[in-house]
Amino acid sequence: MASCKKQQEPTIENINTIFQTKDFNIEFRMDEDHTYRLGFREGYVSFFSNAKTQRNVISYDEAIATNALIQNQFNQRTQDENDPEIAIYDDFNEVSFRASGFENELYNLLKELNLEYVPIKKK
Repeated sequence: MASCKKQQEPTIENINTIFQTKDFNIEFRMDEDHTYRLGFREGYVSFFSNAKTQRNVISYDEAIATNALIQNQFNQRTQDENDPEIAIYDDFNEVSFRASGFENELYNLLKELNLEYVPIKKK
């Protein structure tokens, strides 16, 4: 089955439109073999990695911290195809952009969300 998501231009307005659904995902596509995903739905955040899946209640402040990470990375986005990709999507729309050097910021966010970060083992 083909995806029904429409690829939207990477703008803050389009990202916020997806955030407002309160049922969305953020994927951190580090490389073709490693993706971390935060899923947000009905006041919960789920964290999916190659190692494990975790779920917690999310507070308003934690949602703001998540938004701040995305906004910071959006403001530092690159055009380098070798950089990791961040994708924000719901059932109908997706916004994606490239960014680099956000692994520490992602780690700190997961710590704040009480989710265990499992770093990618470099080959």
